[in-house]
Amino acid sequence: MVLDCLAPQDRGKLIRAGATVATLGRGPWQVRAVLSESQMADVQLQVGTPVEVRREAAPGELLRGVITSIAPTGSRSVDHESLTLAGGGDIVVDPRTGHTDQPFFEVTITLNALRFTLRHINHGMTCRVRFEAQAHPIGRTLLRRAIRFTNTLLQS
Repeated sequence: MVLDCLAPQDRGKLIRAGATVATLGRGPWQVRAVLSESQMADVQLQVGTPVEVRREAAPGELLRGVITSIAPTGSRSVDHESLTLAGGGDIVVDPRTGHTDQPFFEVTITLNALRFTLRHINHGMTCRVRFEAQAHPIGRTLLRRAIRFTNTLLQS
């Protein structure tokens, strides 16, 4: 399956040696979810845990998958602008440094939907992932956010 290829305006032009002409993929579809440090603390993820995935283009369609990998360390840089506020996402990035105020962790989910269900999925689509989270008292959540806010002020 072709996941990405040259833009139409670049077809027919000369390319340099080693340039990417197309990106091919095979195997099951995977979703890369990005979670903040506080979200990671709330959900207690493990490889093999089932999750629910809904595409932004079809929120009524439920896809199921399992967590296949969890990044062992977080990163303060975001690889895809579409995840940031500037690109329509939720992650705040400092425009001067290009970094976030807290680390984000990448979680890879392999979809186990049937092939006919996946025919309307394309590389680069946005979706929402639902993880099972444990309920915490509101006071604990507010305290955690107050501490993070205070730390941010002290670092400024």
